[in-house]
Amino acid sequence: MTFKPAAMAPPRFDPRLCSRLAWVLFGAAVTCQVSFHVIGSRVDAQGILREPFGLLPLSAAFGIGSGASLLAAWLIRSELH
Repeated sequence: MTFKPAAMAPPRFDPRLCSRLAWVLFGAAVTCQVSFHVIGSRVDAQGILREPFGLLPLSAAFGIGSGASLLAAWLIRSELH
């Protein structure tokens, strides 16, 4: 007796899940931007600029992820109709 795997259907993605993910990522991007401005920057006694620079590329990554999730949701919705 040989084992034959059942034919598997490709996974179906829910466009609502992509939309929710886009909103969460957008909120994270806005939070990073607001945090950057609230924390502020200063120059210390040695003349070195101190700022939370890591929040800027993190915010950009969240923003790009949000746009990609919105694009995925749009493509899934257009494919379903």
